[in-house]
Amino acid sequence: MPLRLRPILSHLALLLVVAAYLLSFASSSYAQTNTEVNADVVRGLTNGNAYVSPGSAALIKDSSNPLGDLQKISSDLKGKGYTVKIAILDSASNISGGKYKDATTYADYLQSYMGLGKEPVIVLDTRVSRVAVRSNKLSIDEAQQITDAARATISAQGYMAGVRKIANDTVQKLNDKDSSSRNTTVVIIIVVIAAILLAAFLTIGNLNRKWADRQAKARSLSQQLTTQVLDISDKISFLRVQSASLGEQAQQSLNAGNQSLSTANQQLSTLKSPGFLPLAFQYGNLDHQLSDVENLLEDANSNIGNAQRILDANWSSDTSKGETARARNL
Repeated sequence: MPLRLRPILSHLALLLVVAAYLLSFASSSYAQTNTEVNADVVRGLTNGNAYVSPGSAALIKDSSNPLGDLQKISSDLKGKGYTVKIAILDSASNISGGKYKDATTYADYLQSYMGLGKEPVIVLDTRVSRVAVRSNKLSIDEAQQITDAARATISAQGYMAGVRKIANDTVQKLNDKDSSSRNTTVVIIIVVIAAILLAAFLTIGNLNRKWADRQAKARSLSQQLTTQVLDISDKISFLRVQSASLGEQAQQSLNAGNQSLSTANQQLSTLKSPGFLPLAFQYGNLDHQLSDVENLLEDANSNIGNAQRILDANWSSDTSKGETARARNL
């Protein structure tokens, strides 16, 4: 290598080293500055619900105190149930080394990082006049509709007027959704209560119908057995003429059945429905009493039926009827 080139290469290498160092320092300083800006935004939104970057303050022509006005907007809306956080930046893309390319992505970040949940956050980027609002109770389309509706206000009146409209419209939208949700809940509660009342009414009505049917059947069987006892009683004395033992068997069955029937009739006479609604609360006790009556009638029917069978088996021939007639004449 020619000797005259060596000093040139040495100087060139030194310049490259210095350039690399300066570039590294600049990048580090840039990233550090942007990180500090992000921390300032989060700190401002946490402590006062508002942040205005130094570079954007001069661009807000419709306010002499942008930070104070943003804080007042947020304070005024607290009474409507939501705490709105508002950040106005000169460039969202400069935050954190360009990680957030616009107001929308930075609003997404703040909503998630700060754990805002339903509380809305508004980010306005004055450099490109982009604005975004986020809340987990707003869909992307709903948020876009709110910001689109404010564009005319921003153009005609300024950034502060536009942000105020977005904040008011956002809280109004959230309250409308809350009201709709409450109304839906009320309707659901009313429907559930109505369904419960209807089910209760139908259940009580069914119990009353069952009770009335069982009572009617019990009374009908009681009348039938009472008539049957009188008929058998008239014939047993004649059966004894034919066979004293058969007559005695029939009489014993009849007496047992008549005793059960008498007890059943006595209980049935006092067993009355207390009314449509009271029956539901007394059904257990009344059901037990009616079951006792039904069991007594069943026992009576069995014994009276046995007496009837003995009588029928020996009361079917003409001879028996003739002998009975003669015995009746005697």
